[in-house]
Amino acid sequence: MKMPSSKRSTPKDQGEDSHQTPGDAYWIFMSPSPHGDRDHLSLPSSGKGSCTSLRELLQDITKKMDQNLELINAMDNKLTALSVHMCTLEGLITSLDKSTAETDVLIQRHKEETQKCVQALEHLRHENRCLTARVEQLERQAPASSLRILGLREGEEGKDLVGFLEQWLPHVLHLDTREEPIIVERAFWVGNGRQRRGSEQRRSVIVRVANVRVRDRILQQARKLKSITYKRKEILIVPDVGPLPPGRRKHSAG
Repeated sequence: MKMPSSKRSTPKDQGEDSHQTPGDAYWIFMSPSPHGDRDHLSLPSSGKGSCTSLRELLQDITKKMDQNLELINAMDNKLTALSVHMCTLEGLITSLDKSTAETDVLIQRHKEETQKCVQALEHLRHENRCLTARVEQLERQAPASSLRILGLREGEEGKDLVGFLEQWLPHVLHLDTREEPIIVERAFWVGNGRQRRGSEQRRSVIVRVANVRVRDRILQQARKLKSITYKRKEILIVPDVGPLPPGRRKHSAG
């Protein structure tokens, strides 16, 4: 009986060019060239030099990855800061929009108030024109309620010609004014203001009373008395038929 041989058998398809390194069992195969020869060999990467190269490549890749992570972290911080600035900017824009809306409301309110003021001003201008026309009409009608007093010595009135005449006329005409007082609206001196030395200055006084009824009452009393004297000087009270002289100094009541 034959015992099995302990010699390791070699595969039949292994050629003469097959090699086996100590400690590792792997094969180097012959790869045919395009021309059918066996000059080109495909060798697997192995050995100590290959491991060193791989380790260095891995270290280089790890280093670059760390650098990329640092760049990513820096970019993330910048994006976070930019987000904070954007939020702040949005808040400012919102506040500005609110302020702009409030300003628009105030501008609209001021426009409405200005329009009301313009309308009120136009109304006042219209009233002023109407009052001016009325005053001019009254000025034209002034002689109807005016009197002319002749012979009164200038200076008798003191500083208030209107007040003096309101008391002097009832006194000199002997009129009872308890129920209906004589109201003088205004009065002024007319005539030549020059005075000779040693002579008394006597000029005319134009008097406007409150209405025609008061004027007629004074004229009727003056005609009834026929002669009016004041401080031994004759006084004449007659209607004033001329327009009020412009530019004269006037004494108004009040």
